[in-house]
Formats: sequence, C-alpha cells, structure tokens
Amino acid sequence: MPKKIATNVSEASSPDTKSTKISQEDKLDLLLEQQAVLQEEVSRVKKKLERYILWSYIGTAFKLLLILAPIIVAFIYLPPLIRDYTNTAPGTSIFNSLSETLKLLR
Repeated sequence: MPKKIATNVSEASSPDTKSTKISQEDKLDLLLEQQAVLQEEVSRVKKKLERYILWSYIGTAFKLLLILAPIIVAFIYLPPLIRDYTNTAPGTSIFNSLSETLKLLR
C-alpha cells in the first residue's frame, strides 16, 4: 500500500512551523517526493500488468495447441485408416472388417 502523501502544499505544512508560507525549494522538494512515490506505484502496477499479459499469451498459446494438435494428428493418421476400411472386399461391410480387427487385437 503506498504511503499517503500530501496532495497540495497547504497539507504539507506542519502546525508547529512558525511560518505558514513554504519556500519554493520546499515546494519543489515536496513535489519531487510525490512524483517519486507515484512513479514507484506506476512501476509496480506496470510490472504486474506485464506479467498478466505474458501469462495470458502463454495460456492462449496452450489452448490453441490443445485444439490444433488433435486436428493435425487426425489429418496425418486418419486417411490411411479410412482408406484401409473402405478398400474392403465386395460384399463385406466396414463393420465386419472392424469386428475382425477387434478379434485380432484380443
């Protein structure tokens, strides 16, 4: 949690000071301190956002791989299998050929 900083110059003056006016150098010092704190906060949020975007890209690539890999494997291995079952002898059906294959596997 970032520390609370004075939002304007009047909040920066402490009640125990004898003068209510703040010199220009004090104003600049206060502004520089505010800027440094805000810059650290922006840097921290930027790093979190970059990490989130990176993991989002990795997740998207993984999902795409999960979808495309089975499709690519199917295009490689299914045509020869389909060709084998469609080239069965006349008078026999694919189901007979499948049942024979299953019997051989047992």
